[in-house]
Order: sequence, then C-alpha cells, then structure tokens
Amino acid sequence: MKVYSQSRDEMEKQYKAGMKSLSTYTKYRIGCAYVGEFMQTQYHVKDIALKELSLPFITDYETFLRTDKHLKINSAMVFVR
Repeated sequence: MKVYSQSRDEMEKQYKAGMKSLSTYTKYRIGCAYVGEFMQTQYHVKDIALKELSLPFITDYETFLRTDKHLKINSAMVFVR
C-alpha cells in the first residue's frame, strides 16, 4: 500500500496541475481504497510486498471486486489494471 499511496499522491498532483481529469483521479482513489479493504479482509494485513503479489492474489482481488463490490467484469478490470 505504501507504493500505491505514493502513486496516489502523484496522481493527485497531476490532477491539481490539470494533467489528469477528476474522473481519473477519483477512480484511482477508489481503487486504492478497494485494494486496502481487500488486503485487510482477505489477508488480514495493511501492506504487502510487491514481490508477494501473485496470480492468486490478483484472481482473489478480481473475485472480491465482482462479489463484494458487485462490479461487472469491465469495471472490475479497471481496478485490477
């Protein structure tokens, strides 16, 4: 989450500078919140090392988005990317 938070801060700077749209910035913030919630509910952690990200993690995250957040496939894929 530390890397995601740093990236979110960069996205906020770009939004404030007029380089990113409000919708892009909003989706990024929501995505960060979803990842945090997923890690806490599924893995009971607040952060995870990038090297620990695996295909099962991504697949579980997609399932979380589709079931817990009730997103359709295309919407879920926006957050998986």
